[in-house]
Amino acid sequence: MEISITTEDGRRLYYYRMPFIRHVAVEWSDPGLDKDAERLASVLVEQDSFGRTNELPIWSPRDENNEANYQVVLVNRDYYNNLRDVDWITFTHLIHSGGWKVVAFDQTLQRTVLVSAGTL
Repeated sequence: MEISITTEDGRRLYYYRMPFIRHVAVEWSDPGLDKDAERLASVLVEQDSFGRTNELPIWSPRDENNEANYQVVLVNRDYYNNLRDVDWITFTHLIHSGGWKVVAFDQTLQRTVLVSAGTL
């Protein structure tokens, strides 16, 4: 699976590449693998994959956040709270069959920032 988000002028903002099979909980021989691939591709472009930084959960210590949101925040507390104060775009995608990443486009830095990663 490969995800590339670019600006209109072709500048890459985010890139992710990982073997597809890690994103589904089935074997290569599974007869439904084609449908799983179609479903995964459609989910990536759905509106639910995109959000806003001001919608991020309230920051909490690592253990509490992991228990409440099944994710680990990967930026420091001040930066995370600053993200919640602005209205920037976030993108969430699978990184394996039960895990995901949340990235945000930092308009000040003009680049994407990995905000959190989660797993069930």
